[in-house]
Amino acid sequence: MSIIFGTFNRSLLLLWIILWNFHVLSARTFQSSSKILPKCKYDEDIIEGNKLFQSLSRAEFIFTGRVVSGIKNFNDSIIFDVFVQRCFKNSVNLRNNSHVSVLKHLTKEEGLTCRQIVRKKYTAIFVAVADKHFLADVELLITPLPVTLTNLDRVSIATKGQKCSHNETKRATHDKNRKRQLFSLFHPFSLIRKEKSSKEAVEK
Repeated sequence: MSIIFGTFNRSLLLLWIILWNFHVLSARTFQSSSKILPKCKYDEDIIEGNKLFQSLSRAEFIFTGRVVSGIKNFNDSIIFDVFVQRCFKNSVNLRNNSHVSVLKHLTKEEGLTCRQIVRKKYTAIFVAVADKHFLADVELLITPLPVTLTNLDRVSIATKGQKCSHNETKRATHDKNRKRQLFSLFHPFSLIRKEKSSKEAVEK
């Protein structure tokens, strides 16, 4: 009888934990976009002190980009897609004009007592490392930096001599052009356009 009672208590405890996590997650999801809440204050220590330079030296990826997707809530984190506009530091195959999925861990206040900073169409400087949990491409080390001249200068100084590889960008452009060529060769509408253009050229 005591074994059954103990198992029942554990089941109730597990159910309570699941429901509580769901309640917190749904509250964060709802309140993250609520305009009633004030915006979360930016971490001034990152701007004022040495924390920024420490994070920049630890980072594997540093880039400016624009959030191009909705925000997906995942436990105490959010995942979103960023269109890379400019790359400062790159350890693998990150390049300009590419899409990257980003994981950001939320602070205790974000989405509960204040609005999340990250939203769709938000442009910022992202300082990240490779995501070891394979939930996204990169994982942020710090809150995204506002795109200001001061922050851009600091990032440029900290990443001097560690720019992204231009070969990767050239290779990406070459691949895109190659795909377009193959698409134009095999797509029926492109053949019709070619025939029309050749006829027009003959008539002229």
